[in-house]
Amino acid sequence: MKKYLCIGLVLLIFFSGCTSRENVAPNNTTTPTNNETTDNSNLQSNETKPSKFQIGQTFTADDLKFTLNSVEFKDIIESNEEYMSDKEAEEGKTFMIAEIILENISESDEYFSSSDIKVLDEEGFAIDYEAGITSMYLDDGIYIGESIPVGAKKKGKIIWQVPKTQKLTFRVELGFLDKKVAEYEVNVG
Repeated sequence: MKKYLCIGLVLLIFFSGCTSRENVAPNNTTTPTNNETTDNSNLQSNETKPSKFQIGQTFTADDLKFTLNSVEFKDIIESNEEYMSDKEAEEGKTFMIAEIILENISESDEYFSSSDIKVLDEEGFAIDYEAGITSMYLDDGIYIGESIPVGAKKKGKIIWQVPKTQKLTFRVELGFLDKKVAEYEVNVG
């Protein structure tokens, strides 16, 4: 009996979430129809204009210093374990291995996340970093998503698989409320 009661409760919760709700605009506003456009030119943007950096230069935000120390490209990443085979890039792609340095200059531990770094292709689309390859193939891979103690520095590498014929933008966004943005231009090949 308890089993059927639990199943019934789960179904009730599930179906209550599936009910449709009508979008209602707040008072004194209009919602454009498919043929109308809205002019947002007078709205202020919270987006910070990125500062441009060269590889090797340090970008300082409020609590962290970030350096894209070096970038190298490889079509094959050799395994550092005897039981794993080498990893070959997909056709038309290569592995971009970026060495980064992080330094916590605040008075408390700081968290650095994978969402703080983006590699963008020429059209502005983000390329996901290769977390599994980074951790399994590099002895000096840095784990994105960890706390950095007060005054500590971390140095390590991160891997992305990128198209061979692209100019890439390595974008770093640091800060919580007041984001600071840095961009490093990277030429592949």
